[in-house]
Amino acid sequence: MEKNSPTIQHMAAHEVIQMLLILPMSILFSAVAVNKLWNHATFKEGLLHSPILPDWSVPFLSVGVPIVLLIVSGTLIIGIWYREWMATGLWAYLLVMIAFTVYIRLMLSLPVSQLPCTCLGIYDRWMLSWQQHLWLNVTILVYTAITLLTFYAQRIKYLLQQMERKPAAP
Repeated sequence: MEKNSPTIQHMAAHEVIQMLLILPMSILFSAVAVNKLWNHATFKEGLLHSPILPDWSVPFLSVGVPIVLLIVSGTLIIGIWYREWMATGLWAYLLVMIAFTVYIRLMLSLPVSQLPCTCLGIYDRWMLSWQQHLWLNVTILVYTAITLLTFYAQRIKYLLQQMERKPAAP
């Protein structure tokens, strides 16, 4: 095992907390991506019915969205071992969630918003309305912001400690 590769026994408390916050985020994006790829035809058909998206964008989005979700998820997981990747993954996650939330908000401004939203892929068990999905996304955005704050809180604390140290006398 590499020196840089942490184990639970060697991780500081803030790193364990960060890992526990990151794992559900990564699992969510991975599950949604796999579902979209597994049910690609249904996902693509749903995108084609969107009054917001131009038809030419659907082939790109139907493949691009799941790939982006997997990349962001992978970046978060890699960030557990290589901390410099963590910030990239967290900011990418936040941007993707903002994009999804804006899309849902736009859908809510149209009469089409009465249609059920099944983008989590749990159609049979958990059919969300567009309004419910908006609230779910807002909750995930808050969770992501909290995770970002915990990531940067440790860095800010470290920087403040460095600033408080007095320079050595010559």
